[in-house]
Amino acid sequence: MTTLALAAALALFRVIRALSFAIGMGALAAAVMSWLFRSSGDASRAWVQNVTTLAVEVAAVGLVTAVVSARRLPSTTEIQRRVVPAEANHPAAIIILAGLAIGAVLQLPVVLAWFSEDRALLLELTGPRTDPLGLYLVPEAILYSLPTLAAVLLLLFATTSISGSLASRPLAHRFLTAGVILQAGVVAIHYLVSRGVRDLSAAALRLMADAPPADTADAIAWISRHDAVAWSMTPRLAALFAGYVIALVVARYLTPSPVAAAVSAPPAPFLTPASTTPTPMAGIPPLIPGGLEHFDEPFYVLRLRGGWSTAGLMLGRSFIDYTIQAIPPRSRSEFSFSWATGVLRRAPAGPELFRLQAAERHDLLKRAYIVSDPAGAAIGKLVPQGDDWQIADGQGQVIAEVLQSSASFQQTVYTLAAGGQELCRLTAVMGATAASAEVQIEFLPAAVGRLNRSLAIALAPLVEERARRRRRA
Repeated sequence: MTTLALAAALALFRVIRALSFAIGMGALAAAVMSWLFRSSGDASRAWVQNVTTLAVEVAAVGLVTAVVSARRLPSTTEIQRRVVPAEANHPAAIIILAGLAIGAVLQLPVVLAWFSEDRALLLELTGPRTDPLGLYLVPEAILYSLPTLAAVLLLLFATTSISGSLASRPLAHRFLTAGVILQAGVVAIHYLVSRGVRDLSAAALRLMADAPPADTADAIAWISRHDAVAWSMTPRLAALFAGYVIALVVARYLTPSPVAAAVSAPPAPFLTPASTTPTPMAGIPPLIPGGLEHFDEPFYVLRLRGGWSTAGLMLGRSFIDYTIQAIPPRSRSEFSFSWATGVLRRAPAGPELFRLQAAERHDLLKRAYIVSDPAGAAIGKLVPQGDDWQIADGQGQVIAEVLQSSASFQQTVYTLAAGGQELCRLTAVMGATAASAEVQIEFLPAAVGRLNRSLAIALAPLVEERARRRRRA
């Protein structure tokens, strides 16, 4: 249940981040249009200038919020991982978050009353909706924008409390940080739109300078009713936002650093003719002989072979070949791998060293892969776990975890670890084109005698393919 709740919270955070981005882009478009259609009149020029300034400010806040929060949001894989020991967030932070969530829920009647009041004001302004052009949508959007932002903010408050309370401490810090960033963005947009509505109301009153006093009085009363509801809600939202900032400070700075924990993903089935569920590794993994006699250099790089391999990016993986070279290059440390045969051999036409074969599917769209020696004996198995991998030996024992430690548009880094020690790093670097992508494979000193290096080398084509597809998507 905890995982499902955190996954739902993450999905909601992503929706609000997308909403922030959409608001930013819409405001940017409005700023461009208002600038293009500015008129020459002094009065209208000042009004259009105000609209343009407001749109630019909203666009800047919305886009910055979307970009910054995206870097703090955890991934689905991080939520699915089991952290041992699972250190909960600090009790003081949980108490603060619970109190803030209750405070946010108590504001729901006020927001609903705000919607009702704005609906009544809209009906007074537009009357029955008989306008075939739909121009009533303009005042409707202006009136409903503020209570809608307030409702989004309350939902964001509650979601931040839930995720920050249920997640383990390191993950709770990320949820809290992302939540506060999104809250700050919505609060800023709410303030800017409120100011814009007030400026628009003031401009409307100036235009009514020559109107009959009764009409002017009705307009002032109408605006006062709208402002009264808005001003009654604004201090409450500001106080709740300040509370979440305090909760973030308590969780991040006023508590001891979380104890470093060993991370293990849920075990995946290891399907061989006599298959059993892999046993998660505990302590020092078993020794796995082999691999060092072929891959005895500390650093290798996998690159796409030219020619038909480049065309294979469009025709399918069966046409893709790779070269694997030691860095610095050595003639005896050059290898080739072909997806058509699944065979890795010494280049240019040396003996076969191992074979990579697809096995059962995991998570519907992802496959496990078996690595076998030239005689057909299984060396191990590569099992996908979301964005990560597990490496199992021929008997189904999980001997290493491959965790995605960082990801960006330009590169993705995987860390292969066992028994609490890092054994290897695989870094997928995406160049200007898909054909220039490469995977850097670095064996760390702790890998000697503890990992068959063929398993890490066999993982490199899979890492390259996944990084290329992710960038293309």
